Amino acid sequence: MNKQEFDLNENARKKINEQYEYADERVSRSGGGRIPQKKPVSPPQRPTVVKDAAPQVSSDKPAVKKSGSNRKPVRRPAVNPTPPREPEAQSPPHQEETVQETVKVKKERKSDPKREQARRKFWRIYRRFAVVIIILGTIYIALNVGFLYYRGQLWFNEPRKRDYPVRGALVTSALGEMDWEEFQYQMITFAYVRATRGTKFIDEQYAANRPGIDDSRLWAGFYHEFDFNEDGTEQAEHYIKTVGELDGELRPAVKLTAYGAYKLRMRSAEKVEDQLKNYLNRIKQEYGRRAIIMCDNDCYEKYIKPYFSDQTLWLIDHFSEPDKNSDWALWEYNPRVRSLGYSNNKEYYSVVVYRHGKDIANFRKYFEIGYE
Repeated sequence: MNKQEFDLNENARKKINEQYEYADERVSRSGGGRIPQKKPVSPPQRPTVVKDAAPQVSSDKPAVKKSGSNRKPVRRPAVNPTPPREPEAQSPPHQEETVQETVKVKKERKSDPKREQARRKFWRIYRRFAVVIIILGTIYIALNVGFLYYRGQLWFNEPRKRDYPVRGALVTSALGEMDWEEFQYQMITFAYVRATRGTKFIDEQYAANRPGIDDSRLWAGFYHEFDFNEDGTEQAEHYIKTVGELDGELRPAVKLTAYGAYKLRMRSAEKVEDQLKNYLNRIKQEYGRRAIIMCDNDCYEKYIKPYFSDQTLWLIDHFSEPDKNSDWALWEYNPRVRSLGYSNNKEYYSVVVYRHGKDIANFRKYFEIGYE
């Protein structure tokens, strides 16, 4: 054994002896001969923070450290305690979920450009379709009203039966052969039959209509269509020659209407006044009663109103009742009536009423020739 190895062994023995000595010392300190076990070390606990324990620091007094340093005091802001919050009304959890889902669906719909574009396209088509339906419905109603108006089934100024109990009809050859047994029951009281026009024309059905209407229960009258280019006296002579005796019949009537070329260029009022006055004077001389003047609005304003307003008037107005202040006796209100009682059932005839509130007794007294 060399010196180096001896030194190593010596050092090892010293360390062993030191360990035994340290063990003997620990046993002697405990006094029991047992080595005390070490207690388990618990992890360090954090100090409990008390919120309301800290006193309120006023902002007026500076905070001074206890150490005797010469530093300037630091001014701290005042710490105000937070006021307690009131408990919020909470909705049930299922309701909150439903609201959140609805909001989410709405956001998804708004954020979808294709869905929004489709929705706008649908409403645009729907509005156009609704407008088309309204236009077609309006056209359909207008066509039906026009058709009923044309056929005479619908009239806007229809006078009530209780206000105008006495009604009559105008009969011409356009109606064809008349069946007076049937025609007399068409809610009419009298009928005026066309007899002549101008100085030569005679209605084609006058010869057959005269005995037929005399055999019916209707009061019969006969009228003449005035020609503005013919002499008034000659027209009256033509009427008297054709019609003859009128005892027991209604007063004769003369019709003035602006038609055809006369409507575009009406004759002067002075010329018509002279010719019509000659006609009326001759009729009154023959039958002892004045003739009834039948006229439309144009002829009334230009020829009748300035010169013949004192005559018995038969006004033609298909849209409204004539002025009650004017002295009219008969009113033709509808030119498009069809009924039974004549062969040409596609044709129309005009209807007329006696003045408002007048009864059949007053009508006979005012219109019948030879009535006592």
